[in-house]
Amino acid sequence: MRRFVLERFGLTGVVIVGLLLAACGSDGSDETTGGKEDTTFQPPDQDVTVQPGQDTITPADVPVGPPPQCENALQCPDDGNPCTVATCEGGLCGTFPAEGLYCDDADPCTLNDACLQGTCKGTPMQCEDGNACTIDTCVKGQCKTKVDEGEQCRLVIQVDEPARGAALTGFGEVTVAGKVISPAGPLESFTINESSVSVGAGGAFEVAFEALAGINVLSFQATDSLGRADKTVRSFLFAEEYSPVGSMGAPTLLPASGQAYLRADVWDDDDTKDVDDMATAVYKVVNNLDVEALIPSPLMAEGEASLGWCEWTVDVSQVSYTLDEVDIKPTTGGIILSGTLTGFQAYVDATAPDWFCPDAHGWVHAEEIYFESWIDVAVSGGNIQFDVVSVDVEITGVWVDMDGGIASLFDWLVNWFSEDLAAKIAQKLEEALPQKVVPLLTSTLNAFLDKTQQFEVPAIPGTKGPMTLVLKAEPAKAEFDSGGAAFVVNLGVGAQKQSSHEAPGTFLRGDCLGEDPGTFNLPESQKVEAAVSEDLLNQILFAAWWGGQMDVTLDDSTLGDVLTDYGITELSVVLTPYLPPVYTTCTPTGNGEFQMGDLHIDATFKMTGQPSTMELFASARAEVDIVVLSQPSGKELALTVGQMSALGLDVIDAGGMVEGGEDLMEQLLSDLVVNVLLKTWLAGVVASYPIPEVDLGSYGTYFPQGTIVTFEPLAAEHEKGFLLLSGSVK
Repeated sequence: MRRFVLERFGLTGVVIVGLLLAACGSDGSDETTGGKEDTTFQPPDQDVTVQPGQDTITPADVPVGPPPQCENALQCPDDGNPCTVATCEGGLCGTFPAEGLYCDDADPCTLNDACLQGTCKGTPMQCEDGNACTIDTCVKGQCKTKVDEGEQCRLVIQVDEPARGAALTGFGEVTVAGKVISPAGPLESFTINESSVSVGAGGAFEVAFEALAGINVLSFQATDSLGRADKTVRSFLFAEEYSPVGSMGAPTLLPASGQAYLRADVWDDDDTKDVDDMATAVYKVVNNLDVEALIPSPLMAEGEASLGWCEWTVDVSQVSYTLDEVDIKPTTGGIILSGTLTGFQAYVDATAPDWFCPDAHGWVHAEEIYFESWIDVAVSGGNIQFDVVSVDVEITGVWVDMDGGIASLFDWLVNWFSEDLAAKIAQKLEEALPQKVVPLLTSTLNAFLDKTQQFEVPAIPGTKGPMTLVLKAEPAKAEFDSGGAAFVVNLGVGAQKQSSHEAPGTFLRGDCLGEDPGTFNLPESQKVEAAVSEDLLNQILFAAWWGGQMDVTLDDSTLGDVLTDYGITELSVVLTPYLPPVYTTCTPTGNGEFQMGDLHIDATFKMTGQPSTMELFASARAEVDIVVLSQPSGKELALTVGQMSALGLDVIDAGGMVEGGEDLMEQLLSDLVVNVLLKTWLAGVVASYPIPEVDLGSYGTYFPQGTIVTFEPLAAEHEKGFLLLSGSVK
């Protein structure tokens, strides 16, 4: 910009210059030229100006020819340069630099513009903030700062404690420590699970975190003064103690992890039409006993039956009777097994060797034979044991109908049948019950309470196939009273290790770190009750994790059309959990949760055709409930998945992403975690838990082959660390 204020020369200087020009002659001629006019000069056809930012006038910009003649400077043309003053010397126009004159170099990013050596120059604005992690520039007169996104300038949250995939023990407090590295600008905020945390010198932090029993998810977030943010997620498993890891051959038994209750009507429901109680099963066995075989032949040898001088040999045959019922009543310490036989009759053949002693032939009848046995039930060496303590037999309504011999001489038969035969039948029942009935009772109970069996966790897409687990049950205690029988069972699950990660053992719930007082007891109000502890459920989950069943590889073929909505193709996802999953009701709400932490996710894919990669860790807590559903095949355990209470994603690396792709992939991968691991895999684990059953057909001809007795769950609920199932026997 041209200003006609001379800061250096002033108005006097201009006048002096004019006088000097006038001294050259009024006609404008230069005395040194003898007053001759220089005819070589051609006036310029255009003004020559210096553009903003142009330091000098290049030769190409200067008009060709001599400068114009003049008498004074006012007659000289303006060269357009605000930093020169026109002069007239020797009758010729020229310029003189206007040093220090204010000007405008048309650059908004300079200050204090002034003329220097004929050029308008300003001092560049100083935008440098002294921060090595910012790129500072002037744009249209304003200082702009751009953060250096290089690795050395990143805002980073570094977590040192707890380590990734850590399984910790204690009684509540866990040290969470690390450092927030903020090289680009001061730290504005830092939170852990949305609670503000102060940092010390160098960004170091250390806080005492109140942990819950189970998997804890820590979400760290930081922002700096430049508006940048960083987040990271770290999980750890916490318990007062862990149970040692077992194996397929020797599962670690969890004390009192199973309980069962059989109400009195499970022992005897007074209905023999179907085999859904113990008494009906025993009835079929007793009804097939050969009572005639219980009577020795001869019943009495010669000399054993005598009257006066006569002695007889007595044989009994053609025995028949009707078994009306068999009753089993629980009582303190065991059961009372009783039964009634009616319509008893047997043919008696008594012969005497002496000619003067008459023989006797005919039928002996009894209105009723009642037997009652006391059987103690106890647990010894991890086995249910039945011990026949006593057997009493009472025969009433005996009478004799002889068709040969002198009947009056055989009145002693009535007494004999009422007394001696009863004693013999009692003796034979004492022998027969342990051989026939007790094994049935023992086997039936042990099929539910004392057994080792294999079961399979079904394969899901992306796993190595079905996985075999071993369940071992060992009774620990039995208590009988008139209402029924209650049992305590030690349970354990084992698997073959295939996971690449380690753990101290299975999570033990305990008392939820003191937040869950009281112990669990069966309500003993339903026909059949069975309860398994959360510790056993976690042992099953641990065994599946230990055996590599949670290591999942997914691709386009297994994910199907789900990828279409995301514009993703050629996806390959490898899921590897660092921590075993946990099921627990040690939650603020008391509801059941499925928890998993530090699940490593490695994905390669194409997004809108561009090859991309993503590596992250996922941690999640979701409300789940184990329920009983009616299926065409009958009642079965199932899983319902509710609200996701926490889902933390910690992106470690992402490459080749289109704009917005990282958020999209986070959503996709979180959906995969929920659908694959919760709704498919976990549901399969729950449904595969073996419901005990026994095939009575293996106990001889008393039952048709395929006579299965099993527990049918009808309802499920959670109480004080146990999953309680109520149901019936079918």
